Amino acid sequence: MRNARKQSAESLAAHFSQHGRMKSQAAKGDARVQDAEKFLLPTYKRQQFLLERGRGCYVYDANGKKYLDFLGGIAVNALGHAHPRIVKVIRREAARAIHFSNLYHNAYQGPLARKLSEWSGLERVFFCNSARKRLTVR
Repeated sequence: MRNARKQSAESLAAHFSQHGRMKSQAAKGDARVQDAEKFLLPTYKRQQFLLERGRGCYVYDANGKKYLDFLGGIAVNALGHAHPRIVKVIRREAARAIHFSNLYHNAYQGPLARKLSEWSGLERVFFCNSARKRLTVR
């Protein structure tokens, strides 16, 4: 059984590798991919296909091929793509303001901080955009 699983995994890897090479040739010819390779710092080894849209838990490449989005934007987008209620709220809020600095009070931070504090059992919370800024509570 173990050998069958290993062979299956190897054939699946070979299939995706071959598929990736075919996509690579198509994507590398795309000016948007060429710009990314020329102007972005090479901090990631990007897959050689171009994603253009998402719907629910799926994303679609420039050729319309559907992929299951296992990453969710590396844990940034756990709510899926293009959900009508989320799109509606984002449109409404974007018409109001895109961002308020933490240097100023706004109508939402205080009430949200209270809810998070109550739910977590912590006395205070800190809003940030990366784990590097987190505070360790001991």
